[in-house]
Amino acid sequence: MELRWLAHKRAHKASSRRQPLRFTIFHGGHRLPTQCNLRKRRRHHKFKLARAEAIEAYGTVEQSLCILMSALLKTSPRKASIVFKNITSARNRNKAIENLLKEEFGETYSTFWFGEQKPGGVGGLFKLIYNVDAKRNEIVHWYQYDEMIDTEGEISHDLILSNQTTRVDFWGKRSAREQTNIITTEELFEFRDKCRHVSALISIFHFVVNNFTSIFPQDTVSAWRQMLQSPVPYPPPSGLVLFPNSREHSSRHPPSPV
Repeated sequence: MELRWLAHKRAHKASSRRQPLRFTIFHGGHRLPTQCNLRKRRRHHKFKLARAEAIEAYGTVEQSLCILMSALLKTSPRKASIVFKNITSARNRNKAIENLLKEEFGETYSTFWFGEQKPGGVGGLFKLIYNVDAKRNEIVHWYQYDEMIDTEGEISHDLILSNQTTRVDFWGKRSAREQTNIITTEELFEFRDKCRHVSALISIFHFVVNNFTSIFPQDTVSAWRQMLQSPVPYPPPSGLVLFPNSREHSSRHPPSPV
């Protein structure tokens, strides 16, 4: 389906106030007039911001994994990054880190990384990592669409991501199957938060096992040590604070192991 957008910017001659941008949509030979107002532009900007922050947050997961790999290999982050960035498959990268963890710690932290080994048990951190890996590919590679939703005669515009190369129904009337094949702005922000949580947990593990904890309160470190012996539920428990001051510590990287 081909959509041709034609924008006409009109100045208000009788007043100094400027008219909002107007768009004329040609669809199937029919002219569908609508108005690109401030609310639409805000929604579009919010979507683009959410997508950018989601991709950036996934980058922090990769960075945390790379620093962890450098400690497990007992080399510098710079050398570890050479190995890390050349493992193009996320699954192979995760498998390499799994094997390094088992070689270094045995079964000491198996519950934290691999979860409870029983039917219906809570998963470990690797389960969350594999989940964000898969979702990241969708966010990067899926198509962006401007979806128009008609609510009681009022048309609103929302940007979405979809794995369909052509959306037959762009009026927002989705089937149950289509609901699972789209990503909304809210879901992008949820993914961002999930990546930040995963990255923080990886960093906490690195801080604790390598004794980079002197800058943190002792009660916080004790809570971390207890957490590393437990599975990793998501969403996290209500009120969970991983860092005493997240703004100060969330982006702080541990010292090089070499």
